[in-house]
Amino acid sequence: MPASQNLLQTRQRTSLWHNRDYMILWSGQLVSAFGSRVSVIATPLLIVSLTGSPALAGLIFALGTLPGVVLSLPAGALIDRWNRKSVMIVCDCGRAIALGSIPVAAALSHLTIFHLALAILLEGILTPFFALAQSASLPRIVEKEQLSQAVAQNQVLVASSQLLGPALGGLFYGIRQTFPFLVDGISYVFSVVSLCFIKKPLQNQPLAVRQKLSTEIIEGMRWLWRHPVLRFLTILHWGLVTPTAGWVLLFEQLAQHLHATALTTGLILACCGLGNIVGSLLAGPLLSRFRAGQIFFVTIWLWVLSWLPLTVVPNLWSFALVNVSTFIIASIYLVAQASYQLSLIPDHMQGRVNSIIHLLVNGSTPLGIVLTGLLIQLIGPVGTVLALFAPQLLLAVIMTLFYRRLVALS
Repeated sequence: MPASQNLLQTRQRTSLWHNRDYMILWSGQLVSAFGSRVSVIATPLLIVSLTGSPALAGLIFALGTLPGVVLSLPAGALIDRWNRKSVMIVCDCGRAIALGSIPVAAALSHLTIFHLALAILLEGILTPFFALAQSASLPRIVEKEQLSQAVAQNQVLVASSQLLGPALGGLFYGIRQTFPFLVDGISYVFSVVSLCFIKKPLQNQPLAVRQKLSTEIIEGMRWLWRHPVLRFLTILHWGLVTPTAGWVLLFEQLAQHLHATALTTGLILACCGLGNIVGSLLAGPLLSRFRAGQIFFVTIWLWVLSWLPLTVVPNLWSFALVNVSTFIIASIYLVAQASYQLSLIPDHMQGRVNSIIHLLVNGSTPLGIVLTGLLIQLIGPVGTVLALFAPQLLLAVIMTLFYRRLVALS
């Protein structure tokens, strides 16, 4: 009887469903993620409605993503100084006010393009602070053996919002143009309320000794550079993400190559979200059974090789099946990479090191998208698949040369 009780207690400790603080955080972010996806689809539609200019819509929409690149490094250093829970609450309060002001201004007939641009910019400024604080807090909320499961469950949250959020956004926009922004604002309020109920401290202690912000950023860079495995994995991650950054554009062109309608193309892209969900659900059990290095080796090779069938898919059904398979593999890899990264970084360095990795990996996304577009223009979608396959193959070969060391240290 005592043995069975101990087994039950062990299962409860390793199950996220019994982790009160994590489930509070996760439920709040579930609502917030859906709210954000709902407003994303409505933003360019509303801008075009106000101005009649798709070019201006693209410019203002891009304005919201700019702070994520510009503020990434200082935000990471500041997160290590500040109270993470307070940062998340303040950020979500600010985002709720910014998004909620849009339907209020519209109801009063005072909504202008300047107001809309300012609200989008404010949300863009606050988002990297919240995201880095949340990521840095995760190892404090869950046990080490729960970390990969928590990252996988967060990935399910993201994939689900990507799958359903745009459809809800279109539905709400049809009810009233500013209704999606009201929904998003309310979702941020829900997140604030949920954060207030978290009991665990989200960091050991904020940095007591204040140095120059640039000094603390450089300290994070040095830590990453001196950690050979994480440094190698970061370079590898950058090399995989950059060539595939324009996958939406490429997949749309491949679908058109197979004579897909706009509706069919949308359904095929939705298959990517389905693959994300399945891969995220599989990642936790796989990481509990195999070493991280083994997961990296298998998933990276499968990730790379999964691009080749895109050149020979005979019909749209095959294309959809390849998409699901590709994103199952990619999602398992991304969960493994994120959970391993979080487990290695010391608590007092989480903000800085995560921000550096984020900037290195995602900062080249615009380059990857531009490169994909140019290649499609020059050599067509099938030729682009092969051209982007080459650098990924090279990275997989390099990883294989370091395989034993990678597995031994993971």
